[in-house]
Amino acid sequence: MLSKKTLRFFVVSTLCCVLIMAQETAKEARKLKRPWYTRYLVIGNTTLPFTPVTLALIFVSVFYLAFVFYSKPVYVVASHILLEHKDPEAEQKLEEWKQKIGGDAHAFAKYARAHSVCPSKIHGGNLGKFKPQNMTPRFDAICFDPNTPVEQAVGPVQTPFGWHLIYIHERQMEEQKKKRS
Repeated sequence: MLSKKTLRFFVVSTLCCVLIMAQETAKEARKLKRPWYTRYLVIGNTTLPFTPVTLALIFVSVFYLAFVFYSKPVYVVASHILLEHKDPEAEQKLEEWKQKIGGDAHAFAKYARAHSVCPSKIHGGNLGKFKPQNMTPRFDAICFDPNTPVEQAVGPVQTPFGWHLIYIHERQMEEQKKKRS
């Protein structure tokens, strides 16, 4: 992953090089009294016709590459304890366990192994890393909400599968753009 400073330098230097090449090509064309659009740009071992379309494609590709190299993937690493809907005391149990667990990941894994009905209980309820829209909408809403605390038991949350107690180990979201005041 490139740093912001390196990426900014890459984009600016590439755009400057393209502009300088365009100016030099236009000067050469004037000297030879040829129209500028009959000239060619040589970039590396590729020769391109010097046209507004070519310049636009170069600019767009530079900005696209800058975006691709700089964008961070959005994901969450979480564990959960799942209890079935049939259990009338499921919500109360999860609320009690939430108070006992607090922010202790080991205690959460212990409770998940002992009480969860999900196959992930073998791994302490760990669901691994997942992206938005990989889980049910309610589960996703909790996990990807920036106001939901990380490294803390959250819930109980009801989904079509049952009642969940969620522990978010790690969350990476897109950087929020700072508003200018």
